[in-house]
Amino acid sequence: KTTIVTLDLTHQVLASGAVQHRILHGSNDPSTPPTVLRRILHALLAFFASTYNTVFGLSTGPPLHDPVAVAVILSNLNPASAKGHPGKVLSFQTGGERYRVDIVTDGLHGKDPVATGQLGRLFAVATESPGITIPRGVDLDSFWDLILDCIQRADEWNAARKQM
Repeated sequence: KTTIVTLDLTHQVLASGAVQHRILHGSNDPSTPPTVLRRILHALLAFFASTYNTVFGLSTGPPLHDPVAVAVILSNLNPASAKGHPGKVLSFQTGGERYRVDIVTDGLHGKDPVATGQLGRLFAVATESPGITIPRGVDLDSFWDLILDCIQRADEWNAARKQM
């Protein structure tokens, strides 16, 4: 029942300029002012896009680590969600493998590789018994549709609250 969302996966989900534009404006007319929520999310993405470009040379947009990890709840990797919403859940590609995962906990925190050793290194070994799922891919169009739907729902909820 445990899923690990790796950097290999989250670096497939990049908030490109086109995605950032969709987040800012949704499906609405771009001449309509974006909501406060959309402006905040866009500003965060713009900040991280700049940082990832400066620090890592990643100019195609920032990866979305936390949203990808949370999206597992609404995916084929969550049996309750898959059963409750057949055909409507986000699809992660796993290859069906399960893994036994060991993480090195011996070593000291710091910058000296001699002192830290392999502290924090993860070893994943395929297993036939129940183990951890490590997705290798995600349906990107469905992922962004899910994100945009969540933002739209939040906009609608905020608008309804203002009318109360």
